[in-house]
Formats: sequence, structure tokens, C-alpha cells
Amino acid sequence: MKAINSEQWNVICGSLIIQGILLLIFSFFDDSMSISMVFLIPIATLFIYLPIWLILKIDFLSKILLSKFIVWTFVIGWLVLMIAGYVSEKGFIEVTLIGLWILFLIGTPFGLANEELIKSRPLPSPVPTPVPTSEDHLVTCVNCGVKHTNPIKSICHSCGKDMYTKDTGKQCKDCGMNFESSLTICPHCVKSDNFYVDCVNCGTTHTNPDDSLCSNCGKNMNVKDIYKKCNSCGGDFENTEKSCPYCGN
Repeated sequence: MKAINSEQWNVICGSLIIQGILLLIFSFFDDSMSISMVFLIPIATLFIYLPIWLILKIDFLSKILLSKFIVWTFVIGWLVLMIAGYVSEKGFIEVTLIGLWILFLIGTPFGLANEELIKSRPLPSPVPTPVPTSEDHLVTCVNCGVKHTNPIKSICHSCGKDMYTKDTGKQCKDCGMNFESSLTICPHCVKSDNFYVDCVNCGTTHTNPDDSLCSNCGKNMNVKDIYKKCNSCGGDFENTEKSCPYCGN
């Protein structure tokens, strides 16, 4: 059985202070409430909280006392009590103050116990990430780097862009920010129009390229080759194929 921790003590002490303030304000409107009672009631409440807390520490009792039926019964009873008070001879302020005091009086231990009950519940088991097998093929999005196992479509589920086609935006060499390829000057730092493009097929970096063809592999730098090479026979075939159509591997 766990003891009351420092954070829970702070909540209880704060609730008792608020209860004392409510009773103090109530004493100004009702002569039956003396100043001594204003101080004695919160102190007595603290001693009442301790056995209540011990009772709520028992699992099967806490589940019963914190059930939706009991909670809604208390809420409805509190509302009925407030309505009965408003239609009685008591003043509006007095009824409101007493209603708030009852709310803090009963709600504090039950609220702390309910929070602890929620924290004690086991967390849901994480969904296991599928491990790629030898028959699977992985495609890495050229825009955000997220890997996809056996993708059916070319749209990345992370960034929503085409996995095989790189954004044609420029990247400033001075500040590193991306900007539209139609611009000649970086709008973020307005320092230069230098930009570089990495070929998505071979990784070669090109500075201020005039066209989209890679000087190293001769392919389009912004479009990833949709073919993969077979390690056994060297034949090229589409990424969507799980095995080589030439040798079957």
C-alpha cells in the first residue's frame, strides 16, 4: 500500500486552505459560523481524510467507490442539494459557498484516488513494427526519408509526396533554408542564389545545376529510378516486383 506522496499532500493542503477561505467568507453572512469553527473544521477534515484515503487504497473498495454509478449519484445528489438550497430561505451567496465547500470536501480524496487508479492501469501494448523479410522490398521516400515496406502506391504516407520524385525546391548554401526553384535569391537570408541538389539515385551533389540530369550517373537527379538491380543476374526490374522476373531470385 503506497503512502501519500508530496504532490498529493500539496493538493490536500491546498484544498483545505480553499475550504477554510470558503468557510471564512460564509461566516460573514451567517452568524452561526464562528471564527474558531472556521479553523477547526479544516483541521478535523484532515483527520477524516486519512481513514478515507486508507479505504480507497483497497483495490476492490476503490473500484466500487470510484465507479461511474457512485460518481454520478454524488453529482446528482450535489445538484439536488444546491437546487434545494437556492429555493430555501438561505441566501444565494451562502448556498453557493456551502456547495463549493462540499465539492472540495468530498472531491479532493476521491479525485486523488481516481487519478492514482488511472495511473496504476497497465498501458496498452505497443503495436509491433513489422520486420521486413527477404521477400519484402523497402522504398525510402526521397523527400522525408521514411521507409515503406512493399508500397502499393508511390505516395509517401508520412509527407504525402511522391516517394520517387524529389521536390525541385532549392536549398540555400548560406542559411540552409529551402525556397521555390523559380526564385533566384533566397528569401530567408537574401544573401546569394547558390543552391545545391543531391542526385536521388547516386547521391552526387551538384552546385547550381542548369538541368536535372546528373553528371555522374546521367539520370534525372529529382526522380528516383523505379527499377532495382538483381544481385544474382544483374537484370533491372521494377521495384514493385518481389522477385527477379529473369532468374526468379
